[in-house]
Amino acid sequence: MNLVMEYPLVLCLWALLGLGLLQLQSHGSLGCLEEEKVGLLKLKDAFNYPGAPALSSWGGEESDCCRWERVGCDNITQQVIQLSLNGTRRKVYPCKGCWILNTSLLDPFPKLQILNLASNGLKGEPFSLSSLSLSHTHTHTNTWIKKRLEGLHGIFSLNNLEMLDLSHNVIAGEIPSSIWTLTSLSVLDLSQNFELNGTTEGLQGILNLKKLQYLDLSANSFTELPPLGALINLKYLEFSFNRLENLNHFQELTNLSNLEVLDLSGNDITGEISPFNWTLPSLTTLSIGWNQLNGTLPAGLCKLKNLQELDLSGNNFEGNLPSCLRNLTSLRVLDLFENNFIGTIPSTLFPSLYSLEFVSLSDNYFQGRIPHWIGNFLELSSLILSRNSLEGPIPMGFCKLYELKFLDLSWNNFIDPMPSCLNLSRLRYLHLERNGYTGPIPNVISRSLSLVTLDMRNNNLSGGIPSWMSSLLSLRILLLKGNNLDGTIPFELCQLDKIRIIDLSHNNLFGPIPSCLKNIPFGMKGVLDDTFSTRDYSYQNDQPFFPYANGNQIYKDRGSFSYLILHEKEEVEFISKSRSVSYDGNILYFMSGMDLSGNNLTGPIPPEIGNLSGIHTLNFSYNHLNGSIPKTFSGLKNIESLDLSHNKLSGQIPTQLIELNFLSVFKVAYNDLSGKTPERKAQFATFDQSSYEGNPLLCGPPLERNCTTTRVFPPVLPPSSDHEENDLFKVIFLCSFGAAYVAAFLGSIAFLYFNTCLQSLLSNFIYEYILSHR
Repeated sequence: MNLVMEYPLVLCLWALLGLGLLQLQSHGSLGCLEEEKVGLLKLKDAFNYPGAPALSSWGGEESDCCRWERVGCDNITQQVIQLSLNGTRRKVYPCKGCWILNTSLLDPFPKLQILNLASNGLKGEPFSLSSLSLSHTHTHTNTWIKKRLEGLHGIFSLNNLEMLDLSHNVIAGEIPSSIWTLTSLSVLDLSQNFELNGTTEGLQGILNLKKLQYLDLSANSFTELPPLGALINLKYLEFSFNRLENLNHFQELTNLSNLEVLDLSGNDITGEISPFNWTLPSLTTLSIGWNQLNGTLPAGLCKLKNLQELDLSGNNFEGNLPSCLRNLTSLRVLDLFENNFIGTIPSTLFPSLYSLEFVSLSDNYFQGRIPHWIGNFLELSSLILSRNSLEGPIPMGFCKLYELKFLDLSWNNFIDPMPSCLNLSRLRYLHLERNGYTGPIPNVISRSLSLVTLDMRNNNLSGGIPSWMSSLLSLRILLLKGNNLDGTIPFELCQLDKIRIIDLSHNNLFGPIPSCLKNIPFGMKGVLDDTFSTRDYSYQNDQPFFPYANGNQIYKDRGSFSYLILHEKEEVEFISKSRSVSYDGNILYFMSGMDLSGNNLTGPIPPEIGNLSGIHTLNFSYNHLNGSIPKTFSGLKNIESLDLSHNKLSGQIPTQLIELNFLSVFKVAYNDLSGKTPERKAQFATFDQSSYEGNPLLCGPPLERNCTTTRVFPPVLPPSSDHEENDLFKVIFLCSFGAAYVAAFLGSIAFLYFNTCLQSLLSNFIYEYILSHR
């Protein structure tokens, strides 16, 4: 106490000094080093040449470059240790936007540890990186055009490098042995270079990377697995979409007790997987889909007790599902799409798999009914059972699937109505195509207010389109083709302002086309969001790996796995340009169309339809529409396919239609159109006779009828005096002939009347004639 009272000034100075030290520790005494600040500004000029606006905060009001965007400094020395320059420079494809970075611009940063140059359109080779202290470098999604890895010697001299990412480039050739000298590597990503390869001998050096935990060689041209059995720290192995034909070295993988993710999908692997010893206690993800594997499923798979994702899709596996799969109680994703499995869905198989979120059994040969225990999967978000031979009612258990967002039961034999208790409020994608549903469109669908896609094509539905459709305000795709729906097109459809595709074709709809359809923007006001991606509704194993020195983490996007390739994107089929086209994922953002063909619609085409400037496909064919083609159709600026054939349209084809620059299909055949065909210029120069045939009064190319040719008929002569005399003679002759005929007839009757002998002879003749012909 005496010390405090005696030296108060000293204590205050110590307190101020302590605060100053704390300030220095967090921000540095003078901010970043001046030479590094100058170096950053030169780097900014290089990235922005010849005038891009990137890195605007560099050199602004903030003088401390450690506080600039994309820059990280050491807390003590204030030296730059991290530059996150990914996606900074604007790329322009093709490669006229690629540019060479002078890597000497990085020399002012000797303590740089983390460098991210991804997605900048770089080309060339990073020669001088050897002067840096890098431990992590990302240069993926650039354009190291046809370069071989031997040329990247500047990277291979970085002895402390822990992470190397050269993915999404165009590196070709064999992996050089010098890469195996980077013995500190824990992460190596060379994926999606496409022409990168290596031999068994050349890949032996990978065994030097004892610290390796993450290896991604996917989407390249490797024909063999590298020997990996000694890499006991390996947790993640991604080898999908290469050219593997066999499973040499596969048995070595069973030594990797820490392996969590194994992806060999999208290769050409043949044979059976039953001979292998499936002892991978840490494995959570196994993806071997889209190969040519066959045989039955081995019971060894059931030993993978920690498995969360099992993808066997796109193979030739056969037989019944092994009942031991019920032991995989951690399973969240099960994808058996497109195999040859048979039998019923086993009643003992799934009840214990309460964690399932994604199940696809589609394109197999399953039969029988959907088990009632389907309602036990309370976490289920995607259920895909299409293209089997399932039948019977949809079980009441569906009423418990509150998390269900994707349901596909199409191409089966379901005929019974949907359960009245069904309340799938989160359902976004409903596919019930080609079953045997009858009666009206089920009212229970009106409770699914989040619906994006409703597909009930090719059933036997009847009745009208219900007015409650207007409550499905999130609906983008409505497919009701090939049913027996009748009535008029309800005005309520015009309230679906987010819809992009409407297919009501081949029904019995009648009445006029509602003019209010002009209110639907067909995507013109839409934005690119996640509407047609089901990724959020499928399980993703986004596990963090290997923290950076600065606390960041690596996250591997599981979107490359086959179950997400198939089902992460919504897919629909729609008639466009006179053929059936399958649209999926992001393509659906740019596709829009309306198909009302094959109905009994009458009346004129509303001119307001010409206001649909965002629509790509319009099909009104095979109806009974009359009147003229609206001149307003010149406003269909994005139209690619216009089919008005097989109606009763009349009048001329508007010349303004030649302004439709994207039109590739145009059909007005079999109407009552007249006049000259549109001038053969721009898109209209590509249409042949089939576009116009069946219109007798239509002329001009490409038809054979020439509009300048006129038919010559024989002249009609006025009556002359000679003609009058001839006519009078004919009248007199006919009258005289008639009078003589009548007189002869009456004379014959009188003669017979007065001659009794002749009467007797004539009577006997008639009587004998009658007797002889009985």
